[in-house]
Amino acid sequence: LESDEFCFTILDEVFSGTNAEGGSEQAYKFADELGKNNNAILVIATHFGNMTELEKNSNYKNVCVTAQVLDDGTIHRPFKLEQGAFNDPENKVLKALLKQEGVFA
Repeated sequence: LESDEFCFTILDEVFSGTNAEGGSEQAYKFADELGKNNNAILVIATHFGNMTELEKNSNYKNVCVTAQVLDDGTIHRPFKLEQGAFNDPENKVLKALLKQEGVFA
């Protein structure tokens, strides 16, 4: 971009149509390169965990929409952006969703 130009871009699940390892690696490289533009705002929605590392070395900030599994097994979705990356290492939300949808008992 020229110094007097500005770009606003929203990308959803970039490179998710390829194998997970390759897609994850290339999505990171792609986003890292785009992030070098100081006159651009990028919003990238992804499930690739490595993408959260972009915040350490660039102008990126991690935000997420969280979900919690309540004691009764229902999923609470506040639909609110929060600082940081979503963290569910035990996949509680995924497991509750699959159970709720009747995939697993």
